[in-house]
Amino acid sequence: MKAHYMEFINTVFHDKENLTIRLGEKWFWKVKIGDLLLLVKPGDDVILTLGIVTWFAMVPFKDISPNFLSYEHDPSCHTLDGLREVMKKAYGDKFNDEEICTLVFFKTIPVVGMDEPQSICSCGCPSGHC
Repeated sequence: MKAHYMEFINTVFHDKENLTIRLGEKWFWKVKIGDLLLLVKPGDDVILTLGIVTWFAMVPFKDISPNFLSYEHDPSCHTLDGLREVMKKAYGDKFNDEEICTLVFFKTIPVVGMDEPQSICSCGCPSGHC
């Protein structure tokens, strides 16, 4: 199992299964089922919550199943049109409906004693500075 920082502009998460959709292949080759996700805001290493990768896939944007979008963590991305708008804002001219996207499904993990955001190393230790 590896740990990965993953940045989120919208930091709303479901209590159970979540989905994030990323442009390109990077996350498809980076994560494996069971990997730990350290969920952070862009440019910040303060952990908002933790997640465990449950499944991932790589598909063209135009082929993303609407059934998957109910798991999308961002409520504005529960439709393909809504997701398209968010992707355009996030990726600009790099994005179009033909682009390959990586779908990363994850479950958030309740962390005992983590009432506030924490600095945790990408290795998963609580020191924040390995």
